Order: sequence, then structure tokens, then C-alpha cells
Amino acid sequence: MPVLKLDDAELFFTDSGGSKEAVIFSHGFGMDHTMFDAQVEALATQYRVITWDQRSWGLSRSDGPFDLWRSANDLFSILDLLAIKSAVLIGMSQGGFVSIRATLLAPERVNALVLIGSQSGVEARTETDEMIREWREFGASRIQRKLADAILGPGEWSTWYSKWDSMELQQLPWAYSCLMDREDVTDRLGEIKCPALVIHGTQDKSIALEKARIVQSQLGGKSRLVEVEGGTHAVNISHSEIVNEEILLFLESLKHSNYASQYKVQ
Repeated sequence: MPVLKLDDAELFFTDSGGSKEAVIFSHGFGMDHTMFDAQVEALATQYRVITWDQRSWGLSRSDGPFDLWRSANDLFSILDLLAIKSAVLIGMSQGGFVSIRATLLAPERVNALVLIGSQSGVEARTETDEMIREWREFGASRIQRKLADAILGPGEWSTWYSKWDSMELQQLPWAYSCLMDREDVTDRLGEIKCPALVIHGTQDKSIALEKARIVQSQLGGKSRLVEVEGGTHAVNISHSEIVNEEILLFLESLKHSNYASQYKVQ
């Protein structure tokens, strides 16, 4: 089991290996690396695909509080361990928050950016605070349907229910603080000059579509927004085929001179 041991954390990751261009996926709050199983399957024959569990989620652990900038450095620590100088960063929701910050920290290490169900700002936290309080006090069973509805939408999600039930509750406040105590970085999006793809579901209940439109309009490089009709917050799960097709098209376009004709120049 590949684990990167840091002074204050253990980070689990997967790596398809090889010398092809690297793509690293960062998951959203409440999720883990397996949320990208469909994307790994679609990309791994053409790209070196890395996934990882952020601190406090999945098979990763933290020894104390952390923030999104620390998580961005965690991402680079994994790339360093794998001797990867630069990669395409793909992040869903909180994974997008991490990927944006990683791009701001070290733009020379980011070949391109894909944001799925994400944004650059912040949101009101009253309702979410109550849900996390219930989770800590009574366990995940009280909130799992609400959490699944916010992230995954309609469906049978017993696998995720089991994962939420098994989370170490000591980790939860650190994970939640990382998510909610972030700052708005919208005014820094213009610093991001790499090509970018923004993908957002029209039925996203957690982050409004308009916030994705703001991100795409403010990015400093070539970009494109894909609005997936009926897509949930985790649109890469609810509409995996469409998302996979768009990601592969985007990655292929990076290799050709016709990129500018397909992707809007800001």
C-alpha cells in the first residue's frame, strides 16, 4: 500500500506508473480517491494517473489541524516522491480548491487545470455546521442521506455510508476546518495562466453553477466551461461518460496547435 509519511500526516496514494504525462486527481470533502475510479479507468491507458486521499479522508491521516495550502503542498510532496516535475491537476469540489492553490503556489509545476464541481469563493456555513455537529455527536448515520444528497444525488450509496460510518471522529473537525475556514481566492484567478477546463453539473446542490461561470471568466489563461445537464455535485460520478470524454478531449487538445480555437482565451 503506497503511503507517504510526513512529520504530521500519512498520505495514501495510487499511481498507474509509466513515463506518460502525469495527471493527479484530488477528491472532494467526504470522499476519497475511489470517487475517480471511472476516470482512472478511462485515462490510465494514455496517461500516468495518480489519485490520493487528502488528510483525514480515506486511508490518509493527519496529526492535527491543517488548511488547503498545506494540502496543496501535500500534493506536491506526492509528486516529489514519484519524481514528477509537473502534472495536470484535476480536482473535484475541495479537490479543486486544493488544485487552485497548488497552481498559485507553483505554476511551473502545473501543465493544466481541471475543476469539477468547484469554485474559488466561500459559502455560508450555518446548515453545514449543524450537520457536522450531528455527525460528531451521533455518528454518520444521522446525516448520511443529507450528505449523499448534497454530493452524489439520487442513488444507492451504501458504500459511501460505510466509509462515513468508519471515519475516525477525531479527524472530522480538522477536515471540516480545512474546508470551511478557507479564504476567497477569486481575485487571484487571473494569476493562473495555464489552460483550464471547468466542468459543472446543472443540478449541483452544493455549489451553484454561477460560481463555476465566475471561475471560468476570471482565469488568466485559455479555458472552457462545460455545463453538464442534470449533473450533480459529483458530476464525475453521476455523468462519468460525459466527464471522461471532456477530460480526454481537453488533454488531447493540449498537444495540438488548435487549442486556442477550441478554448476561449480570457
